Amino acid sequence: MKRGFKFGARITLLQQRKLDSVVVHTKNIEGKFRYPLKIGKNDNRLGYGIINAFLLMQSYIVYMGESSFPPSSSSGEKSFSESSLTTLDVKAMTKSHFDMLGTYLDSKEKVEDQMLYSYTRCINGFAAVLDEAQVAALNDNEGVVSIFENKENRMYTTHSWDFLGFEKNGVPSLYSLQKKANFGEDIIIGNLDSGVWPESKSFNDEGMGPVPSKWKGTCDDGGGVTCNKKLIGARYFNKGFAANNGPVPEEWNTARDDASGHGTHTLSTAGGSYVPGVNVYGVGNGTAKGGAPKARVATYKVCWPSANGGCTDADILAAYDAAISDGVDVISVSLGSDVPIQFYEDGISIGSLHAIKKGIPVIAAGGNNGPSDGSITNGAPWLFTIGASTMDREIFTTVTLGDKKLFKGKTLASKNLPDGKLYPLINGAEAALAEATPRDAQLCLDGTLDPNKVSGKIILCLRGQSPRLPKGYEAERAGAVGMILANDIISGDELYLEAYELPSAHITYVDGESVMEYIKATRNPTASISPAITSFGEKPSPAMAKFSSRGPSKIEPAVLKPDITAPGVDVIAAFTEAIGPSRRPFDKRRTPYMVMSGTSMSCPHVSGIVGLLRAIHPDWSPAALKSAIMTTDGPYTCPENFSLADFNYPSITVPDLKGPVTVTRRVKNVGAPGTYTVSIKAPAKVSVAVEPSSLEFKQAGEEQLFKLTLKPIMDGMPKVYEFGHLTWSDGLHRVKSPLVVKHV
Repeated sequence: MKRGFKFGARITLLQQRKLDSVVVHTKNIEGKFRYPLKIGKNDNRLGYGIINAFLLMQSYIVYMGESSFPPSSSSGEKSFSESSLTTLDVKAMTKSHFDMLGTYLDSKEKVEDQMLYSYTRCINGFAAVLDEAQVAALNDNEGVVSIFENKENRMYTTHSWDFLGFEKNGVPSLYSLQKKANFGEDIIIGNLDSGVWPESKSFNDEGMGPVPSKWKGTCDDGGGVTCNKKLIGARYFNKGFAANNGPVPEEWNTARDDASGHGTHTLSTAGGSYVPGVNVYGVGNGTAKGGAPKARVATYKVCWPSANGGCTDADILAAYDAAISDGVDVISVSLGSDVPIQFYEDGISIGSLHAIKKGIPVIAAGGNNGPSDGSITNGAPWLFTIGASTMDREIFTTVTLGDKKLFKGKTLASKNLPDGKLYPLINGAEAALAEATPRDAQLCLDGTLDPNKVSGKIILCLRGQSPRLPKGYEAERAGAVGMILANDIISGDELYLEAYELPSAHITYVDGESVMEYIKATRNPTASISPAITSFGEKPSPAMAKFSSRGPSKIEPAVLKPDITAPGVDVIAAFTEAIGPSRRPFDKRRTPYMVMSGTSMSCPHVSGIVGLLRAIHPDWSPAALKSAIMTTDGPYTCPENFSLADFNYPSITVPDLKGPVTVTRRVKNVGAPGTYTVSIKAPAKVSVAVEPSSLEFKQAGEEQLFKLTLKPIMDGMPKVYEFGHLTWSDGLHRVKSPLVVKHV
């Protein structure tokens, strides 16, 4: 071993275990990290074959269930604001975790070096760097529920409130949910994400009263985050990230959203203050505000710059543990894994389970891996899982060719060409540098375009092989005055708003083919790109976003996911001003508000609505809050012969219908007395019977049961999902539940 250095346990594996090389972060003799060294298995620079051992080490979460603190209240839920949890309790729990890990290691120093987090406040467990033998030994401990790798999750990335019916022309109606809830006053929304840009006007505290006494959180100010009566909490968690990626720079120890903008965007969507006169490069003009604009907000930064996502399970669980004990009322989580994960091996599922047991609803993004079936993530039944859909607003530009043909495109360019002025038009394939292939130049890949051929012209680039924005950078480098980006055949008609630095238009594959044909057939082709404009009333809307992950859940197909959809396409909300909208280091532009798309954007819409409902009904459980939005109700106590078909979920799903199946649901009346009669739209080739067909409620709070029997009408049906719904109505109110079956 090299004199003066020792190996740190927090190492980075380049891909997975048992590779040919590893990055080892060395420490000096004072124990401080110095620099990373890439070492191969057979590299003798540091001797003793110790690298082979380190190649088998990585970080894990050891999950042990619920913390024994604080004691349960009479209602069965645990309230930190009234609990007897003390510093002494926390120290005792932490010591028990260190002692437990110590029984599998041979020195106290190793325990301190390998321990990342001790979860003590509501979650019982710890995160640590372990080798395979230690994992196997811990897994045999009867007190351990599960051990799983500290995987990295990723973030799923104004007019929307009008579109949802909360307002008309930006003004809440007299009887709107926002008015009834006093705009979510004093509800506390916690957001697990990439942090916050505290200077944003969306977090101004003008007119807000004192911070609620129930709040027990803190404001980390190591990076200059200043909290106020609106932004009342800011914490950061990066030990899990460092365990996977090596020591983080000192300047990363902050809750500031200085590398993404994602956390600022989602937090302001859920609970941002009113900010009039907002637009993004002149489009989308209006008043920005969150769903619960008078709510208090708190950020829990768990996401860091990384190609693998940057939001580790270890950090996420630490944030949940803190948020629950801090006293938040709602938790919003716009992040998740790339693929469905077993609930007991997933930090988001475990953390949210403990939050819900404390009466805190958790709203989570469903993922951006659509439209493939079974791509939904965050599918645990206790989570409120959100899909993304469009709204009726469209921001678009128009491409006009020299032959007067028009094509609609999308853009969010910060520069415009003179409206109607025609410029020479060239296909990228005809503008290649001598050393570049025509195909690479058509894709406008870096360093492929010849300025002598491109300068002063609008260039047609093809989507694919590189991200959309860098194609614009290459066009600009070559001197283009504008860019038309045409989809490839795989992308079809899927268009996105992007913050291009030069005038641009993103058009469909079919339209791109037409532009190419025009260039081929014309001696001197020309085109113009109009400035972007905003229109409303687009149809159909809402429509599911192509990227929004679809069900069924691969982990539990009998539970329909996502639970609900909300606006997640081209959403305008607050943004960080630490970086440019392209997030490229050379982008010097700054914008306080930005357009983003993803289930990350739809999730906080629902988080804000849940905050409003909680303000009106503070006694409602997370299940009741979810049911109020999904239009059915109720907690369910499992009998010994429990069937998942009887799980009291707002939707009804039978993933293997081959004979009669009967499901049971319990509903609660939360309004005036009345009689509700059922109507049914049956899935194709399925008979549906409901018993009883009417429910009479004599008082608020009364509960009743009904049974629903589904039966295939014929054999040999295609093995596909079929959809329907049942609706209970008293003539004024309608309560609808989706029906989903798959014939087998």
